[in-house]
Amino acid sequence: MKIYVDILFFINLTYDFLILNAVNIVLRRNINVYRILFGSLIGSISTFSIFIPVLNNIVITILLSIVMLLITFKYKDIIYLKNNIIYFYMISVIFGGFLYLLNIKFNNFYNIEDIYNRKIIINFVGIIIISPIIYFLYIYTYKNNKVNHNNYYDLKYSIDNKITNINAFYDTGNLLKDPYKGRPIILINKKILTCDIKNKSPIYVPCNMINNNVLLKCYKPNLLIINNHIINNCLLGLWENNTFYDGIDAIISGYIGDKIK
Repeated sequence: MKIYVDILFFINLTYDFLILNAVNIVLRRNINVYRILFGSLIGSISTFSIFIPVLNNIVITILLSIVMLLITFKYKDIIYLKNNIIYFYMISVIFGGFLYLLNIKFNNFYNIEDIYNRKIIINFVGIIIISPIIYFLYIYTYKNNKVNHNNYYDLKYSIDNKITNINAFYDTGNLLKDPYKGRPIILINKKILTCDIKNKSPIYVPCNMINNNVLLKCYKPNLLIINNHIINNCLLGLWENNTFYDGIDAIISGYIGDKIK
């Protein structure tokens, strides 16, 4: 069986570089590319475990990864190192799982005698073509989710003496107000609020929407808590369109941002 050490080394080097750079971006370490490349070279020593059995050991592998992280990001304190290690292995699992999926999916295209060459080819194709795509999608998705989830809040309300707990999103674009008393309006998913308002009379509030003007059904809660902050003098608006996403059931008013942050 032929062993293409140069290709294996290139594959390991590229994956280590992608993973270390992902950690650098996600944790905002601001490490230059040369240190990341040098750390990747150290990590690629594991390639030679096929010739040096002592390197083919889980303890040695973990120690080698820690050395690689120390070389790349340096040591500042134990929490700094711990976070680097955790994110390194989390991202490694994502890339490793992706590579494993490639190997499984293409398993039937090769004879059993060619299994080693098959894995080399698949890994190489994954490195050159698909891995950068997965890498940039991961970084892009992480950044977007991090920004969005910073505006996610835990909201508890009560209208009929029953406390309901839902996920809410703080939106500075929600500037709806009750024109009578100037009360900010929190929009709540119609399906969530319907059970609590059967015997309650709504307060109709005229609102200017994008396409037309509507009368929004609003209700005064007996209790409203957002991230453990009690909010007074606020209305809950029944959102008829039911267009919320990503597990969100309420849109918090931009007027009460200073009370919940």
